[in-house]
Amino acid sequence: MRFQLAAGMAIEVDGSLDLRGHSLFDAMERLKDRLGDGMVLNWRSLQVTLGPDPALHEGLLQMLESGQAPMVARYAQAPVPMGGSQAWLLYFGPSPAQP
Repeated sequence: MRFQLAAGMAIEVDGSLDLRGHSLFDAMERLKDRLGDGMVLNWRSLQVTLGPDPALHEGLLQMLESGQAPMVARYAQAPVPMGGSQAWLLYFGPSPAQP
């Protein structure tokens, strides 16, 4: 589920991933790996910095909307202090093992 955050707020996140300058394939593979890490480490959130490359943004949104990242329950464009239009915040849902 996509939602909106207030533009000026800064949020504490459990992990971060900077994918600026990576190819789309490499970026999505790295993101999948980091999402797996987050599940193992019981993270609540992950900040993903993509930079200005529209292909990376489209790839991320396509991954989230297609169900390829079922551990992500919610996501939002990052507030300005955290990267604004060049970053996203992903929020993990409960793991499948939890009721």
